[in-house]
Amino acid sequence: CMARCVKMSPTVFSKRARSWLRLAQSCIGVYTNLQQNLEWKHEPAEGRNVTGLDLNDFGSEEDFNNISTNPLQRALFCLYRALHLSSGNFGLDADTHNTISEVIPSLKDGSTSVDMDCFKTALVSMAYVKLQLKDHIGALEICQLALSPELDSGDKVPATATSLRLREMAEMYSREATMHTDG
Repeated sequence: CMARCVKMSPTVFSKRARSWLRLAQSCIGVYTNLQQNLEWKHEPAEGRNVTGLDLNDFGSEEDFNNISTNPLQRALFCLYRALHLSSGNFGLDADTHNTISEVIPSLKDGSTSVDMDCFKTALVSMAYVKLQLKDHIGALEICQLALSPELDSGDKVPATATSLRLREMAEMYSREATMHTDG
């Protein structure tokens, strides 16, 4: 399990944005599987603060049990970490298990460590999670950021199929969030 890899090798895996993105996607997958189970009753955790989660119990049995009941909370935790790392902001302290704020970081100017594909994917994934948690305004704000021209490459490189799919997903999530926020 990736959680155990991150826990056992904090100097390698915990500093990789894509590790956190994959963990978040796994949690979203758990949520999707639970949604398909008709017996599972999920009460959205609107407004719940994910900063209460930290690395102290990350990958433990308690953590795995929590993921089976609240997978989206762990997904948000992982997505915020992925956003911070992929933006070139390495202010995460894995040694002391400090969590990061629920603020989407700005891209570090001129940094070669910015992973734009990971950043965009994490944004779109976060918009999905926010929609599932009924945080429509949060989802709309994230979609607006994901669709902003500043995130598009300044190069004249043709858009890839992945970037087109991400853009389409962000537009779809934006429309859904707008539908729920309009009175």
